[in-house]
Amino acid sequence: PAGDLLFPVRLPKGPFGYNQGTCEGGFGCRELYLYNPATGTLACVSCGPAGTHAIAGAELSAYAVQGGIQKDYHQNTALATSGRVFFNTPEALVAEDTNGVTDPYEYDPATGRVRLLSTGDSPSPSYFLDASADGSDVFIDTNQALVGWDHDGAYDIYDVRSGGGFPEPPPVTAPCNGAS
Repeated sequence: PAGDLLFPVRLPKGPFGYNQGTCEGGFGCRELYLYNPATGTLACVSCGPAGTHAIAGAELSAYAVQGGIQKDYHQNTALATSGRVFFNTPEALVAEDTNGVTDPYEYDPATGRVRLLSTGDSPSPSYFLDASADGSDVFIDTNQALVGWDHDGAYDIYDVRSGGGFPEPPPVTAPCNGAS
C-alpha cells in the first residue's frame, strides 16, 4: 500500500537475526525488507524458509547474464500499490524452484508468502523486469517456452497475470497421403 518502504540489507545478520550468509566481497547476501508504517510491521520478502541461511542475494532488477538481459536504468515497479513485491533471486524460496539459477518471485504481504513467477525448472535464468502499478501485470524474461507458440529458444518477455494467457496453437495433424 501507499507509504510502504522496500529496502535492501547486506549485513551478516538481518533485522530479525536472519543469517544472511556471505556473498560477494564478504558482505552478507542482499535481502529485501518491506516496512509498513501503518501497522509498524517489517517483513523479509526474500529470506529463505525458516531455519535456512542465505546463499545468494536478491535483486530488484535484471542484470546482464550470458546475453539474456541488458540492465538499463529504467526504474521498474518492484513494489506495487497493492503492496506486492517483485524480485529476482537464485535462492530457491519454494520447493518448485529446482534449477539453481535466478528466477523471478512475488511476495504477497497479505499472506506473507512468496510465489515463483517462472517454472523454476529451466536450466537458464529467468528474470523479473517490471510490473504495472497495481501489480496485476508482471513482466518476466525467460528463454523457456511458456506457450505453444514459442519455438525459438530465445529470451522472450511474458506477461504473468491471473486469468491471462493465449489459446494454444491447434494440434498439428498428419498430412493426407491420398490413400483411403
